[in-house]
Amino acid sequence: PPPPPFFFLMIRRPPRSTLSSSSAAQMCIRDSYAHLSHINEDIKPGYKISKGEVFSRSGNTGTRPSTLGTREESHLHWELILQDKHGEYYFGQGLKYDELYSSLNNLFD
Repeated sequence: PPPPPFFFLMIRRPPRSTLSSSSAAQMCIRDSYAHLSHINEDIKPGYKISKGEVFSRSGNTGTRPSTLGTREESHLHWELILQDKHGEYYFGQGLKYDELYSSLNNLFD
């Protein structure tokens, strides 16, 4: 059977003002979710996702089982991306595993 379709969802949050030592700077925060097998049909630009809402299902694109039509090895690639006038930064960029694990626990606690 043909491999399942690949779904990718990017959520852009409104810019936030963050105080710096000399002026206010704009920061944009984006989440990206890849290897999804389904995105709820209600999700369209401008839709607000509520805390705890299930808006998609993980898939297994990019794996051998996906080419065989099975659901084995389903997984999710999630990124939290911060953007400001100086560039783009990924949450956890440059952190050691223990520091990243601790940061993720604080973020999702």
